[in-house]
Amino acid sequence: MDDSDLLDFAPVPVRARRDGWTPKKQYFFILGIAHGFIPAKAAQILGMTRKSAYELRRKPGAEGFAAAWRAAAARARARRHAARRPSLAQRALHGEWYPRLSEGRLIGWTQRPAGARLIGLARRLDKKVESLPRDAHTAGLEAFHAICPERDSSGEDSRIRRPNCNVPPVSAGLGK
Repeated sequence: MDDSDLLDFAPVPVRARRDGWTPKKQYFFILGIAHGFIPAKAAQILGMTRKSAYELRRKPGAEGFAAAWRAAAARARARRHAARRPSLAQRALHGEWYPRLSEGRLIGWTQRPAGARLIGLARRLDKKVESLPRDAHTAGLEAFHAICPERDSSGEDSRIRRPNCNVPPVSAGLGK
């Protein structure tokens, strides 16, 4: 990402000091925040303190600096989010990408299904259900019967003994 748009603010007018918040330091501070540094670290890199950065932000005429700081923090969050590894569920459902190498050089990528991850995810879900109180199981079953009273506890239609496969019986649509 190009961060030049973050630098489109008027620096806070401060007294000219060699060891103070020069416009150049203000710009570099904003870039540091955009690249994921916390304010204390971004200020430390510039030879400043966290406290002085927050004081600069509160000064009159610092509205542009404060807005750039907020935008830079949002950009850093977006970068962290984009760089996050896919969740187990995403990897299980969509597979994983692996590099294809030839003589130590990258020649492409291969997507492989992640069946083992899908099984692992199903086991995790089973353990979560088992850890629920027993009343939760029966409450869910009672709610199921309230919605679909013609099904018995095994999930089969008690009238025609057909498995519950989310397909209505043929007679359901014909008005019988």
